[in-house]
Amino acid sequence: MNCQYCLTPMGNGKFCPSCGAAAAAAPPPPAQPEQPPAWNNDPRNVNVNPQPGFAPQQPAWQQQPAQQPAWQPVPQPARRPFYARWWFWLLVVFGVFFVIGFFAAGGGEGLSEQELVGRWGWDENTRWHYIFNEDGTGSRSTDNFGREQFYWSVSGRTLRIESQTNRNLQWGMRIERWTMRYNNGTLSLSLQGTTYRYIRTDGGGGVIDVEPTTIPADRDNAIDISVSPEQLQGTWNWDERPTWQYFFAPNGVGTRGGGGAAVEEFSWDVEGGVLFINSVDGDPLQFGVAEERWVVLLINNQMILTSMQAEDMSFVYLRAD
Repeated sequence: MNCQYCLTPMGNGKFCPSCGAAAAAAPPPPAQPEQPPAWNNDPRNVNVNPQPGFAPQQPAWQQQPAQQPAWQPVPQPARRPFYARWWFWLLVVFGVFFVIGFFAAGGGEGLSEQELVGRWGWDENTRWHYIFNEDGTGSRSTDNFGREQFYWSVSGRTLRIESQTNRNLQWGMRIERWTMRYNNGTLSLSLQGTTYRYIRTDGGGGVIDVEPTTIPADRDNAIDISVSPEQLQGTWNWDERPTWQYFFAPNGVGTRGGGGAAVEEFSWDVEGGVLFINSVDGDPLQFGVAEERWVVLLINNQMILTSMQAEDMSFVYLRAD
C-alpha cells in the first residue's frame, strides 16, 4: 500500500517512511446481505411466508390530516299535512259527538243560587218537587212521597246536594252532583245519564198567601160545607193507594203516609170549610210548605181535599172505620 501523499510504498506500516504521514484507514468490509430470521427457516413454524415490510412512517408533526368528506343531511321523507293524519280526523269525530250530545241534552245555561231559590215541580208529576231555601237548605219528594232534607249549593252548571245526616240520599250517594241546565222556563237536572225536568211553581219554605179558592160547583150533593173537627176525626184511606192514610186524632194531632211511604206528623184544625195542617217543627211538609190549607168537602164517606196553595191538586179519601 502506497502513501496517499508521496506515493512511497509503506507495506503494512502505519506511517510513511518518506513523509511520515499516517496510513489511510482500511476500507470497511463489504456489507453482507441481510439474512432472514432463523425462525423463518424453522420447519415447525407454520407461517413460512416472510412478514410484510412496513412503509416508513412520517413523524406525527409532518403528517397531513386526512380529508373528511363534506357533511350532508340525511334526506327525510316529506311530511304529510295535519289534515291528512289519522289523529286529526279522530279529534273531529269526538268534537262532533260532543256538540251533538250538548244540544241533545237541551243546551241552555245554568242558574245562580239566587235564581234557583223556590219550588220546582217535576213536569211528569207536580206532587214530586224540589224546594230550595235561601239559607242553603232544601227538601224534595221521594219515590214514596216522603220528604228528604239536604244542603245545596251551585257552582257553574253543577248543583251540589249533600245529606244533612251524613247518610246516603235516595239516589244512593251522600253527595250528589247534578248537571244543571235552564232553557225556556224548564230546569233540567242530569245525574248518571238520567235527566229530569222541572218547572217553577208557587210555594216554598213558607206560607203562600193566597185567597181561598171557590168550592167546585159540581159538588152539589155535599152534606155540609161547614165541616166540624168531629166529622174529620178518624182514619181516611187514599182512594188511589189505600195503604196511604190520614189519621186525625181528637187532640189536634195527626199523621199521614204509610204503606212504605214515610209517615209525617202534623197539627190540624178546621174552620168552616178549610182544613189547616201545620208542621210541628216549622220545617216544610211533604207538599212543600210548613202551613197547608185545604178546602175540605165531605160527601157521604168520602173526604175531598183541594189545595188552596197549589193549582189542580186534589185528592179523594175514603173513611176507614
